[in-house]
Amino acid sequence: MSGNTGIPAGKWITVVLAAAVALIVAGSAVQSLWLREAPIARRHPPSATSVPMVTSAPLRQAAAARRAEQLAEFRGRSAAQVSKADGFVQQLRFAEAEDAYMDALEMLKGDEASILPAEEAKDSVRRVGEKIRDMMNHQVLRKAMEAVDEARRRGDRIGWTNPPKGWVRKVDPNDPELRQEIRDTISHLAMVRGRELKATGRLAQARKAFEMGLKLDANSKETRAELEELNRAELKLLVPEGDALFASGDWAGAMMKYRRVQELDPLGSPDTLPAKVAECLFRIKVAQAEGFRRRKQYAEAEKAYRQAGEIKPAAAALIQVWSRAMAAERASTADQERPPATRAGG
Repeated sequence: MSGNTGIPAGKWITVVLAAAVALIVAGSAVQSLWLREAPIARRHPPSATSVPMVTSAPLRQAAAARRAEQLAEFRGRSAAQVSKADGFVQQLRFAEAEDAYMDALEMLKGDEASILPAEEAKDSVRRVGEKIRDMMNHQVLRKAMEAVDEARRRGDRIGWTNPPKGWVRKVDPNDPELRQEIRDTISHLAMVRGRELKATGRLAQARKAFEMGLKLDANSKETRAELEELNRAELKLLVPEGDALFASGDWAGAMMKYRRVQELDPLGSPDTLPAKVAECLFRIKVAQAEGFRRRKQYAEAEKAYRQAGEIKPAAAALIQVWSRAMAAERASTADQERPPATRAGG
């Protein structure tokens, strides 16, 4: 096809292809030039969330000054809120203090607090939380002490002595004077409770109450005198009770009574007590040996007999008799377990 162009049909296709190639090459060159000359911002348009860069030194300084001003202002407001709450606690206005502390927490956890360094924000929240806990402890203590005072006025001894049960576990104020006041009050109430228990014959519980009082206030002469009196009363009963248990064959129970006497009055306990304790131990070991022997556990029985002899050397001859009898019994048992043809005398 030549048409009116004067170009042969075969060459027409070649001309079209050459023109297309030229256009592609020219487009690539223009694009390369645009990419080389165009600013970076045009190639990578900023996103909606990107922060514009401050390139001017005066602008950076102004931004830093503004941030420092905002940080100082926020620190001042949050500190003032916490101080306000502390003031309410000092005035025993606990409901208002709680509201003020909660406002401080909301402030420290809100969007404004993002201006604080992360560790400072976390530490501030922790300190306010500790203040709330201490305030609640203080509130519990005050209410309990008011209840005790009211019970004293009414003569209600149960109401007087029950509140301390929760104080030691729940209340630990940071105020040293208040802490000492708690200890002294609980010590006195424990002594009163011990007297009531002693009067009703509950001596073991009374002892625990007196010991608790002395633990809190070691200088309480009243509590120490009550405990010493209780010890003397108990001492009068312990030895006869131990003797009765020994006679019934309860050597372990008897030994506990004798040792209790030694604990309560190590210098004034009867001279016969060590011998009684040793006799109890001797009887216990012999009983153990006999038990092993009945179960044919001869090695364990022999060991228990030997220990019994060490506790009471005067019984050495008796131990030997028992040991010989056990040895003969052991030999007889072993002979019975052998085949008939190999037995002794077979």
